[in-house]
Amino acid sequence: MLFSWFTAIVTGPPTDRKATAEAAASYTKVVTIATEMVAPGLIGLWIDRQMGTRVVFTVGGFVLGMVVGILQLVALTKEQPPDNQRNEQDNQRNEQDNQRNETVEDVSTDDGGTKTENDSSL
Repeated sequence: MLFSWFTAIVTGPPTDRKATAEAAASYTKVVTIATEMVAPGLIGLWIDRQMGTRVVFTVGGFVLGMVVGILQLVALTKEQPPDNQRNEQDNQRNEQDNQRNETVEDVSTDDGGTKTENDSSL
């Protein structure tokens, strides 16, 4: 029992590459939006220190970062369809793939390499 627990920790759960890819894409989007929100404020802080001003550029930078970040979040929510639409799109793609596979199976040649009746696309 201890050995199976240890093996599960070392090897980890079975990975689903699609889920891993989606997680990596989501992580990238979150980090990008966070950077867009914070970086202008930090740049403003640096400008304030260089110019000897108080917090003018810092506040302006953080306000600009908030606006840009919110716009990116709105764009992100419009970009991704809800789960039920995503499942329908996946089902449609699977049906199209199955139809293509059936079409490929229908296409055949005889031993002489000439076209048959089912092979109208060649």
